[in-house]
Amino acid sequence: MYNVQILRNFENSDRKLLCCNLNTAKEAEDSIEIRYDYNKMDTVGAREELSSVDWEKVLEGTVNESWESLKDTLFRIQSKCVPRKAKGGKKKLWMSYKALKYVKR
Repeated sequence: MYNVQILRNFENSDRKLLCCNLNTAKEAEDSIEIRYDYNKMDTVGAREELSSVDWEKVLEGTVNESWESLKDTLFRIQSKCVPRKAKGGKKKLWMSYKALKYVKR
């Protein structure tokens, strides 16, 4: 916001009328998402990792500690055994879903 000017009072009020310029320009962002590709998952490796986990040790402690430990273990196995792929590209800010649909026709 810049060039803020106080113009005048509203009639019968102590409120003021303001005039300003607002910069709403936004640069295009990459809409590339990194996703896990479960179709190419190393299931044998994931089974070996899961069978080698000491579940008694993972699930000891309070419920919240056990939950955090379980999540960490599963996310570690996921990042090791499931490859990632990129999806998407640059999306034009002015291009809405409907406009894109009509352009593709």
